Amino acid sequence: MRDKGLVAAWAVSLTVLFGFVTFHSGAQLLDLGVDRETLRLVGLPPLLLTLVAAPLSARVGAPVTAMLGIVLEATAFVPAVAGGPAATMLASVLVAAGVALAVPGLISTVAMRSTPSDRGLAIAIYGFVLFVGASLAPPVAAGLAGAGAVIWVVPAVGLIASAVLMAAVFRRAPRIEPGQP
Repeated sequence: MRDKGLVAAWAVSLTVLFGFVTFHSGAQLLDLGVDRETLRLVGLPPLLLTLVAAPLSARVGAPVTAMLGIVLEATAFVPAVAGGPAATMLASVLVAAGVALAVPGLISTVAMRSTPSDRGLAIAIYGFVLFVGASLAPPVAAGLAGAGAVIWVVPAVGLIASAVLMAAVFRRAPRIEPGQP
């Protein structure tokens, strides 16, 4: 459980649902002219990308799939900063698409980087950190709501830092195939 790739995946998982929940909490708090149910509904179809994550991971590797999702999620905050109903709905689509790739990519990364005897604990730690990020998002969004667009900058910076961390760690890490310890 001292594998740098495993620790990086755990650290990065904090930002994935943090970004998703911050986006939706922020959109609600800032009242951007889009009904919150509509905003969530436009984000449903991109969640089908979870079905693409496994073949993509087989082709490019789970860490790369996770990074692609994280970068996609981070780019969602660009149209969010622009504001307006159409840009906000586009941001919702991008946030959901990014999460749909990042979560399975991170789960696969954690599973592949952990030993069979530690895999259950490794995935439990991943889940815990993922949900801590989701839980921290609403109070952070509430605290930043008065600052306007800054509410979008914080999760975007966290996601970009996560992608950089993954790239730095996995650039040097050997690729581990499924079933290898």
